[in-house]
Amino acid sequence: MSIGERGQGLSSVASGVVFLVGAGVYALAEGPGGADFNLTPLFVGTIAIVAGLSSRRRRALATGLVLAGWGAAVLAVAHGVVPADRTTPAYMLGIAVGLLVTAGVSRRDDRCELMTSAAIAAFLGPLGVYLSYDAAALGRWPAWAIALVGLAVWELFWSLRSSPRASLPR
Repeated sequence: MSIGERGQGLSSVASGVVFLVGAGVYALAEGPGGADFNLTPLFVGTIAIVAGLSSRRRRALATGLVLAGWGAAVLAVAHGVVPADRTTPAYMLGIAVGLLVTAGVSRRDDRCELMTSAAIAAFLGPLGVYLSYDAAALGRWPAWAIALVGLAVWELFWSLRSSPRASLPR
């Protein structure tokens, strides 16, 4: 096993730990802390950025950049920086900024993968808001804390799959 292969597994573990710790901090901030639910996209995006920076698999970074861009727009509208009648354009601009930053920070060899991850986040984030009108759980913090735990499990699963297998004596 090469050092690079070992590092890949460890970086996925680090990313999983970031998501797990982030889920706990988010749950404490939103639950007992009483933080405004409008912080959710920016909070989750920031967690994903840190997770992406801690991993060689940088897809979480792209997802985080889009969510953070959108989250900044959510807060700008919620706090009156942007007029309420411009909510949709503000959200679209926030997502677009996240996509542009992703394109700017990605290397040529992984740009397609990162832009795909960013585009999925740009689709699923607003879809979650849209569906929250019919599925009220999506408009509450526990669903997003559980999603962060799911991302942690996903990263940890891939770290185990990429870690070296013990070789058995022959």
